[in-house]
Amino acid sequence: MLKRKDYLHDEAKEKTITLSSLSYSVESALVNLENIETEHAANQRSIGYSRSSTEDNLQLKEFAQFMEELKTSLYLFAEQNKNKAFSAFLDKLYSDADLDTRSILNKIDFELRGLQE
Repeated sequence: MLKRKDYLHDEAKEKTITLSSLSYSVESALVNLENIETEHAANQRSIGYSRSSTEDNLQLKEFAQFMEELKTSLYLFAEQNKNKAFSAFLDKLYSDADLDTRSILNKIDFELRGLQE
C-alpha cells in the first residue's frame, strides 16, 4: 500500500536529525554534483558519444529529489532544535534566485560547520 506524502513527512519528523548526518548529506550532495558536472563535461568532449537523454534526465531527477529531501531535513533540523536563526538563513538562501546549487550547498555547509563549533 502506498503511503501519502504528508504521512512520510510526519514519519520523518519523528526521527531526530543530527548535525553530523546533515553535514554528511551536504558533502555527499556536493560530491554528486561534481560527478554530474564532470561526467557531463567529459561526455560533451567525447567524439561519437550518444547517451540517451533518458539517462541524463534520470540522474538529474534523482539528484533533484535528493536536494528536496535534504531541504526538508534541514528545515526539520531547525524545527527540532528550535533554531529560528538557521530557519531564517534557509528561507533567505532558498529564496535567492541568483544562487546556483553549488553556492547553496557551500553556504549550507559553511553554516553547519559554524553550528558544530
